[in-house]
Amino acid sequence: MFLVPIASNYLNLSFIIFRFVVVAPSLTTRPTNITIDEDDEATFQCIATGNPTPKITWINKNGETVSTTETLIFKANRTDSGKYLCVADNGFKTTVNASAYLNVLCKSDHIITINFRNFSK
Repeated sequence: MFLVPIASNYLNLSFIIFRFVVVAPSLTTRPTNITIDEDDEATFQCIATGNPTPKITWINKNGETVSTTETLIFKANRTDSGKYLCVADNGFKTTVNASAYLNVLCKSDHIITINFRNFSK
């Protein structure tokens, strides 16, 4: 709580009282598991509320920060498969997190065609 004088005279002081209410982060939208084809766009969403407004951080399977926005979007390749963690933090003791898995279906590098007409009995 902060006290700020707004007017004063020799005998009394008037004050405005400001309250700063801290609210721990809470996830309102959690990421969900997705399966996509290689080279398609992967999209995860994580939305949090709290006071102050929580900062979102996305962490990949290697422990690397890959984004600091509510929506994580990227073109997926086969090495991107794995767990993605969303962490919401507003600078106080409590953080919240949720994770989702990305499964990337690999495209075949080679297509083999067999012509059965050339086989003899």
